[in-house]
Amino acid sequence: MGKIRVLHLLSQLELTGAEVYAQQLIQFQKEQGHEPYIISDRIHVPLPIPLHSLPVSIKSRQVFKRNKLYLKKFLIEKKIDVIHCHSRAAVRLANSTRKSLQVAMISTIHGRQHSSLGKRFFDSYGEYKILICENLQYQFEHELKSQPGSLRVLRNPFATSIYLDQTTNNS
Repeated sequence: MGKIRVLHLLSQLELTGAEVYAQQLIQFQKEQGHEPYIISDRIHVPLPIPLHSLPVSIKSRQVFKRNKLYLKKFLIEKKIDVIHCHSRAAVRLANSTRKSLQVAMISTIHGRQHSSLGKRFFDSYGEYKILICENLQYQFEHELKSQPGSLRVLRNPFATSIYLDQTTNNS
């Protein structure tokens, strides 16, 4: 299998499980010979790749338009094959930006999503959704009406003991 260029897109202002999950996945992808990238507001854990900083979490229309232009240019320049979203803000930005490009999208859902009529009719989470628990699978199947074939439950695979040790030592 050839090298895959994966962009991990997050909206991080503080350390969360989504960021640690992305860090572990990026490390694995690098070890497998793929080419991962990351765009986020900030990152709080060490990464084997450089951070491309972008205010993904800011909700103003003007910032969103600038972010879309930046992301579109990034996707084209880096020849990204897959966008992997790790937050609701990342999903909104990626889904809106990739419409004119041939870029696949996957979302890891780390928590319960707001349910709305629009989300039932327009699936903006990409071709596949990775859900961290069965409760999220239930929500996506029954409330958001996602196709069961697009859903996979995969619990957070990172070693929590590494991070628990760091937090207890800092207390």
